[in-house]
Amino acid sequence: MAKARSKRYDIVVEDGHRIPGVKPRPDHATSIDVAIEPCAWVFERLETRCVRECCGEAAFALTAEEIGPKFGSEESRRAISALAELTRSVGALSAHTVRSDILGLVLAAETFLLWIDQIVSVLREGHGGDA
Repeated sequence: MAKARSKRYDIVVEDGHRIPGVKPRPDHATSIDVAIEPCAWVFERLETRCVRECCGEAAFALTAEEIGPKFGSEESRRAISALAELTRSVGALSAHTVRSDILGLVLAAETFLLWIDQIVSVLREGHGGDA
């Protein structure tokens, strides 16, 4: 019988829906704050569940109900574009673990990219953005 995958590092989107997480290695984390800065305004709007200093990535909205009211159509397109650039920057790194003091998080790079993809998917669905 195979051992069940641990959900300890998953990011909970909502009941029953999780972003699968990978254990980060904080002692080998690469800072991504330079890449975060141009889209910090997006995360400021998404910080609705808690504050980043307390809850890290769990502080940010991830569902259509939470994200939809925060962005108009044009803002959604700008956010999608900014997050696409962030994804390219982080994806180009050879880091296993990424750290952002701006966002208050340390995540496996793979988990971080899935988290950003969740936000982009909701923005696209909510406003039909094709950026």
